[in-house]
Amino acid sequence: MKNILDKESLCAHFPEVEIRSKSRAVPLVVALTGILITILSISLKDVENLSTALLTIGVVVAAIGIIKFIRPSQVLIFVTTGEKVTRRIEGHEQEAKSDIEHSLRSGNFEALAPLAAKNSSAPLVSVTYTTPSGALRIGQVLHYVPFEYEPLSDVFVHINR
Repeated sequence: MKNILDKESLCAHFPEVEIRSKSRAVPLVVALTGILITILSISLKDVENLSTALLTIGVVVAAIGIIKFIRPSQVLIFVTTGEKVTRRIEGHEQEAKSDIEHSLRSGNFEALAPLAAKNSSAPLVSVTYTTPSGALRIGQVLHYVPFEYEPLSDVFVHINR
């Protein structure tokens, strides 16, 4: 059985879903803003406390911008509609297995929320990928065995065109 827990596995099994990098324009602007704040803080020699605070803020903002520019965030896109695909992972108790599978099989992913486990060490996990319009709904139930998640069901795919 396929395991779609991570984005790369999902894209390998479903070519209509792609991983795309977000734009680098915003991180570039953030990095340049941080550099400008740092330069401004160096020029303020009369006010030492303000200069130190601005220097710290400038370095942190510039570092965040540079890191995001070098390694941009990735987003899943449903190629058919161009919509962003969001992933949701919820833990469930073992007793809810049949209800979870029924919800995934029927495409009623909203019915999974009341089935969520109260603690974080639940043995079952439901992984769902959805678009805002509902054009794509992909889900699977996985079971935790030491050090990994193994699929308990096939992947349920609902495409509305």
